[in-house]
Amino acid sequence: MSTTTIKKSGVCSFDFTELAIASKYAGYDIKKGIVITNANETNASLRRSFYMTEYSSSKPRVVVEWNPVIDGMAYVFKTDSENCIAYDGTGNVSETFIATVPIYNTKIYSDSSQAWIVKKSKSGGYILYTLNGENGVQPALCTTNGSNVITSTCTNEISAYYNWEFEKITNNTYCMINMYNNKWLYKKSNGRLGLTDDSSQRLIFTKVNSNYPSNWDGKYSGQTNTYKLNIIFNSQADYNSFASSAEAWNDISDKISVKAYPPNVTPTSGLNVFLSRKNLTTSGIEDVYYTTYGIFIPNSSLNNYLKTNNDIRKNLLEDWSSGVIFINQDNGSFNSLNFTRQKAVVMHEVGHALKLCHIDEKVAPRESAFTAMSIMRGQHSDINDTITLYDKLSLKKKWG
Repeated sequence: MSTTTIKKSGVCSFDFTELAIASKYAGYDIKKGIVITNANETNASLRRSFYMTEYSSSKPRVVVEWNPVIDGMAYVFKTDSENCIAYDGTGNVSETFIATVPIYNTKIYSDSSQAWIVKKSKSGGYILYTLNGENGVQPALCTTNGSNVITSTCTNEISAYYNWEFEKITNNTYCMINMYNNKWLYKKSNGRLGLTDDSSQRLIFTKVNSNYPSNWDGKYSGQTNTYKLNIIFNSQADYNSFASSAEAWNDISDKISVKAYPPNVTPTSGLNVFLSRKNLTTSGIEDVYYTTYGIFIPNSSLNNYLKTNNDIRKNLLEDWSSGVIFINQDNGSFNSLNFTRQKAVVMHEVGHALKLCHIDEKVAPRESAFTAMSIMRGQHSDINDTITLYDKLSLKKKWG
């Protein structure tokens, strides 16, 4: 029997070859497997066992993975009750005071530079991306020389320079190890981060979920567990051009799917949202202009749609049984955009139909806007050309 202690992210392998051979020739079954126990737990009923009945000598194995963070989620990594690590916008990473806003007895983490999206790497570690980025480039935490720590464009996600392991300290605390040289993340005297082989200097983290609002309440009426959104185009030409933009939201969450349909097709299951072109400045809808490239309106149809801000905002937070997306036909509006930006508008409005709100809407009057690289920003000039890591995170947070 062999034992090992699981203390950090990665893979622990157990080889059952000798047991399998012994069991084969013993004439009776020898239980082969692993038992996972909490080091601080003596109650045997809380142990977790995995047994095998494979008698082959071809090295049967059970692999156990410890994943301290969820792939694709965003976290604030706190160094103590008041501080966390943050991206400074120029490539450096340092410890800074945690920014929060109290809303309805909930503490909202309000500074996007303090949140990090974690992505599981094929190398076994994690890549930590900042929420901020420019021109489709999202920097990641890395080292370039084995001692410094910066953020830089990650062109190779299996590069050890960009990969980090989480080592468990207690049930709620961790430290981070760079996989290039197995050194710990620590704070230098100037407040910036670096790498050290001195365990007494390593930073000890607790993590909290980044919880800035990115979606509306409510679901799709008549649907449970898994959800389906149908985007029905009112024009064959628009279907040909933008169906793929609508369906770009697929393969992110297995709880929801999007299907685009050409004109005159009405699916009998799922939420039907019709997409059509319209001159918005003469539509009767409040607060739309020629610079409003598109708008999603819930619980509405092409000829019977909500028009006042109060009605639209109220319905956005409720369950939906229908919806409409209008693409603005006013001069100087949607048609003035290049094709890439037109596709971005369609993706953005379909994002709203998926219950995603603008990610940079202020949650408090004097608060600075939360900024992240996203196709769901409030201003068209700020939105990304396509769906980003943060958008995928928002969809998973909403639907699972």
